[in-house]
Amino acid sequence: MSEFLTTLKAITDGDPVFVGVTDPTLEVWIALAVVEFNALRWSHLYVQGVAYLAAHKYARGPGAAASGGASTGGAVAARRARNWEIRYNTSSGGSGSDSADEDLRQTSYGLAYLRLRGQTRGPYLQRPSG
Repeated sequence: MSEFLTTLKAITDGDPVFVGVTDPTLEVWIALAVVEFNALRWSHLYVQGVAYLAAHKYARGPGAAASGGASTGGAVAARRARNWEIRYNTSSGGSGSDSADEDLRQTSYGLAYLRLRGQTRGPYLQRPSG
């Protein structure tokens, strides 16, 4: 079992949205979350950050909504990898990080992700001044 999966299971233990969800399904959501991370920037918070973002993405996804999980709104988006296709609703309105942050505020996992993100180091590359 991956460190990401172990952490994801620990933070979602007891949440009815995650009851009966298989490890392969969770691994897909972890894979979707991990591509959004810079491991150097997140440092020791990397695994937790990925786990919280994956939990948020699953909780906002159609599978969770169909089983009585988090409600979703907005336009439908999809990602396809090999034989898997994952459809989820995107946040509506706005653009950039404000819109993304608004979506993250919709679940306790997204809120935990935002708290962790606030503890990460700043960007490594800075634009030249002047």
